Formats: sequence, C-alpha cells, structure tokens
Amino acid sequence: MSDSHKKETGHGAAGRHGAGKHVATHAANNTGAHGPGHRTLAIALPIAATLVMLGIALVASGTVSLAPNADGPLASSLWQAISKQAATHSSSAIDVAKAGADAAKAVAENAPADDRTPLETGDKAKVVKTKTSQGVQLNAPEGFDKTPTCENLDAAVKTFHDKGYNLGFVMIDLKTGRSATYDADRKLYPASCVKAIYCTAIAEANEGFGSSASTAQDCIVNSSNDAYHSLISSYGLPTYASWLEAHGAKEAGSVAYVHFYPDMTANELANSWRGIYDFCKSNKPGASQLAKWLGSSNHTPLGGLLRPGGTKVWAKPGWYPADGSGKVATNDAGIVFSDCGDYLCVVMSDASEDFDSLFPVIDAINAAHGKMCGGHSAPLLTDQTKLPGV
Repeated sequence: MSDSHKKETGHGAAGRHGAGKHVATHAANNTGAHGPGHRTLAIALPIAATLVMLGIALVASGTVSLAPNADGPLASSLWQAISKQAATHSSSAIDVAKAGADAAKAVAENAPADDRTPLETGDKAKVVKTKTSQGVQLNAPEGFDKTPTCENLDAAVKTFHDKGYNLGFVMIDLKTGRSATYDADRKLYPASCVKAIYCTAIAEANEGFGSSASTAQDCIVNSSNDAYHSLISSYGLPTYASWLEAHGAKEAGSVAYVHFYPDMTANELANSWRGIYDFCKSNKPGASQLAKWLGSSNHTPLGGLLRPGGTKVWAKPGWYPADGSGKVATNDAGIVFSDCGDYLCVVMSDASEDFDSLFPVIDAINAAHGKMCGGHSAPLLTDQTKLPGV
C-alpha cells in the first residue's frame, strides 16, 4: 500500500489526510462532455457510419472478432451496433451500407444532447444575480435559472443533501465572472486539497522547488502524505500560513501556522486557487512544473470527468473517511480549461470519502458553466467514468 493510501494519525501539527478504497466506476443515465472532446452530431454521424461499415466488413471476413477492445461509451455503442447489424444483414455492399447507416443513426439518436433552451450568453448578455430553490447563488445570464441545466444543478445539490452530507462549492468563470456558489462560507475539512497551496507557497518563496522537486511532484500527483510531511520538515509552516493570509484565506492562514490541514471555506479555497492559477500561468521558477503535476494529478473527479475528452484540468482533491475524529471529507478543487473559457471549481463536503456522491455534483456544475458561458452543457457522467490513478 502506497503512502498516499495510508491514514495519517493525529491532529494539530501532525495533521491528517486519508485515502482508503475508491470505487472506480460511477453509474449515470447520461453521457457527454463540456469540453473539446464533445462531438456534435454533424461530426459523429459520418464517422460512426464509416466505422460501422468497416467493422461489419471486417467481421464478415473473419479478420476481427465481435469483442470490443476500444474503451469509451461511443466505441462500445458502435461495436454493439456492428454486432447487431452484422447479424441481421448479408455481406452484400447494399446491405453493409444499410447496416452502417442504421447503426450510425441509432448511435446518433442516443448521443448526449446539450441544453438547447434559448439563452443569450455573449458579451452583451444581461447578467443577473438570482437564487435557486435549493439556495444556489447565481451570477448568470438572465433566464439561466429557468433552464433544465439549472434544474439539474439543483437536483444534484438536493440528492447530495438527502444523503445527510453538507456541501459547499464555488464555480466562477475567470473571464466573465459568471458564477454559481453554494454555502461557500461553511467551514469544512480540506484534507489534501491544501497540498496544492503549500507547494505553490514554497515555490514562490524559494524561486522554484530545487532539490525538492520530486518530493513536491509526489505530494501533488499521488497525494503522498509522507512527501507532504517531508516538505514541511524542510520548509516549515510560516510561508504556507502567510501565503494563505495574503490570498484571501485569512482565517485558514491564521490556523496554518500550527496546523497542516486548517479547516477552511469553499470561498477561501477558491481564493487560494486564484493564486495558484496566477502562479502556474506565470514564467516564475517552478510554475511550469507545478502546472504539469496538477494536470496529471490522481483521484480527482474533475480530471476523471473531463480529461478523457481532451479537456485540460489542473486539480488537487482531498478526502478522508469517517473514523470517529469528525474530520471527514470528499473534496476537489482546480481549474478547468473548457471550450468556452477557463473556470475555477471548488467543491467541498463532509461526505466520508464518497466520490460516487460527489461526481454528479461536479458533473452538474460543469454543465452549468457551459450553459451560462456558451459552451457545451451535455452531462458527462457515465458508467465508465473513473477516478484517475485508481
């Protein structure tokens, strides 16, 4: 068992962060993506038809078996369609073409759809502040709160709460300022989300990571607790604490002088991620390294949902299972480089290491950003979605 999958012991200066077992797959009724990996029907239809016809020809000739080797919902659907159509049509050119067209049509009809509700999202759109029935605070184009995408966001919040969990989140588009926030001033346990903050703070203060680069990489990518403690032994806590105070997390910063993992609000974590984003986009020593590590971090729902479709995601999750200490968490935080602009996303909860429950909330937040900013709003979660590195 790796260091990143061990519980830490103790609180206070010892800190704690845990990583127990993870459920690798996450079931849902919808598919799709808010990001560059999303395929429109205009593109999907001819590609699907070509693949289906080729597949049928290969099956008929005995070149390949009907067992799919490709991953992903589209590949799976296509192979199922090939199997079905190949069984019911002869190998003549006419029947092969008909089988391909029929299968492609079936795949296209079942493809995820964006929310087509009319909504002005351009630079001249009227942006208003509203509050949903579940208490989500919106700063979004007028009419967004009446869309199915917004209703889905409310439903995801309600479902999460119905499980007995508390939740706080911040989603904000970094160009337009359009946003959705919920209970963002509730203090929650950040767990290993703080490791991205710590590594940013020490890199800025020391002009890069120097000989600690491999340790910092392990701390970010694998969420290694031993690596985190090694960095703290080398660099201490004052730099970390003062960085938090200077980046909109004053209360958490005041505690971080003596605690590795200070409780914080979603707003404080979001403010910190603005600082992380600014640093990683700079030319300062260590910035490109940290950006690379955040872009390949494991265990992140944001990454699990969006990276397979080609969307770049910087993220650092944090989690801890219930053990009687009261310090439970399932969190994710980072930057999504979406098809309609970069956005910051922080989701914190007191769920006991329950990523299955967090995935639908993040999926709904991602779709909400797409709808209010003019990008794709189709849901993403499928039964093949998994946490990276698990």
